[in-house]
Amino acid sequence: MWERKKSENNNEDQQAKNAWLLIIGVFIVILAVLFFGRAYWQKQEASFIDEKQLFEQISDIKGQIAQLQENLSEKVEKPKEIERALIKAEAALTTIDCDEQANFELPDKTVTFLNQDWGISLDIPYNEKWGSTSYKLNSYDIDMYKNGAIFFGPMIIHKPGLEPNSCGWLRQYLFQMTERLTLDEELSKIKKFTKPLSPPEKKTFNDLTIIEYTVTEPIVVGQDKPLATIQTLIVLGKDANYILSKEMMPQDSSTLNFEVLENIIKSFKFLE
Repeated sequence: MWERKKSENNNEDQQAKNAWLLIIGVFIVILAVLFFGRAYWQKQEASFIDEKQLFEQISDIKGQIAQLQENLSEKVEKPKEIERALIKAEAALTTIDCDEQANFELPDKTVTFLNQDWGISLDIPYNEKWGSTSYKLNSYDIDMYKNGAIFFGPMIIHKPGLEPNSCGWLRQYLFQMTERLTLDEELSKIKKFTKPLSPPEKKTFNDLTIIEYTVTEPIVVGQDKPLATIQTLIVLGKDANYILSKEMMPQDSSTLNFEVLENIIKSFKFLE
């Protein structure tokens, strides 16, 4: 019995010892967590502060670079644009340098042509870049020798010009008023004085009666060559007829429809 009691006491002592060891172990773990955790968070905080300072330094450097670029751009002179001289269609017989490069960008605006004597208005396509390397153009030019006909559109440079080793030029579109003729009279006139590439076509367009046809004509009067392909649209009016024509460019040769001329004539109006 005494042995049994002694064994029980030993078990209790061992359990007590184990409990103390567990408590001490837990305490050590807590101390370790507190110590190393504090060191870790201090390191993280220091790292965050370093990153913040680095970000501020980068932002400051970017600002300095931007300021430097601005200062440099102010000091560097921008290349001056070549001042182009205004040239009018009435000077079309004047030859120009064959090295001139014409601008054929699409129109980016319209300018209204209004003629009280003719009793009509028309929106003219225009682009300020039209012209050439050295010359700029008005939105349209009035030819006082053709009853106020107007030339507009980009410049076309023809080689050769009227003189050897020279180049002539003209504007791509012509709009003019002519005498009042009936449909049959206009068709008879076209047949008599021109050789259309295809039979003239009569249309009703925007409540207007029009005739469309395409011909080839000498670029220079009195010379057989070179030839130009000309699209013509005639509007039959009450008191007069109106002719809109366009010289086709080489890149237009495969597209002989009248969409461009019809888009221009959409704005044609009789004044009240």
